[in-house]
Amino acid sequence: MLLQWEGKAILIDAGISARKLTTYLLERNVSPENLLGIFVTHEHSDHIAGIELLAKRFDTPVLCTEETRKVLSWLIDGVEYEVYKKEQSIEIEGLEIQAFSLPHDAADPVGYQIRYGEYAVSVITDLGAPTLDAVSAARTSDLVVIEANHDVDRLISGPYPWHLKKRIMSDRGHLSNLQAAQLISSALRPRPQQFWLAHLSKRNNTKTCARDTVLSYLNKLGISIDLYVTERDKPSLVWEPPLEPAVQLSLFGSPKQSEESMEPIIF
Repeated sequence: MLLQWEGKAILIDAGISARKLTTYLLERNVSPENLLGIFVTHEHSDHIAGIELLAKRFDTPVLCTEETRKVLSWLIDGVEYEVYKKEQSIEIEGLEIQAFSLPHDAADPVGYQIRYGEYAVSVITDLGAPTLDAVSAARTSDLVVIEANHDVDRLISGPYPWHLKKRIMSDRGHLSNLQAAQLISSALRPRPQQFWLAHLSKRNNTKTCARDTVLSYLNKLGISIDLYVTERDKPSLVWEPPLEPAVQLSLFGSPKQSEESMEPIIF
């Protein structure tokens, strides 16, 4: 996920090749060498594939917890990591970034809430079950990017070996579509919010299935939300927080649209 504000940018994870990432960044008028950092959620390959080349070629800072750093140092040689503590927020050029723990089968997996002024975005992917921290972050965010990894029936009847199915459905695996809906229902607030379903399994889910499952569950509760589904490996959605009805603000940008006021995309 790319966040842009006032001509600056950071990435949350870099799960596709550096070549593709560089192409997508340039399409958004972001020079890779100007990235202020890559914030890593955890060390699995689908979240770090582009980190090595970006860090080595463009000297991009890579930020993570100490336990994640230990594993990354073994997986990726020759990269310097900036370690943070989850109980401390990180400030970068007006952004306040707070990590929080998530239950997943990795060294020290985290989600992120990113704040700028009165607006907040939360990234909550790769978790086996909803948590109080995840619900709290979602409830206090204007945009929530949340995992809807699989449809349970598709997973059970699919080709994966049973041990992998058990791992995915475990409390340290991935959220199902129904679990995503349950988390969303616990995170609603009076102020408008937008939700993006992300990290969909290629084999065990579809965009239509994920969206229909979430909306059906919420409709039974009398809940209507602003819901979108991301693509797996390319930019697909853009969000701009409204300052007031007549003014649009690019994500963490300035009210006046300019070459330095850009939009976020999710990879």
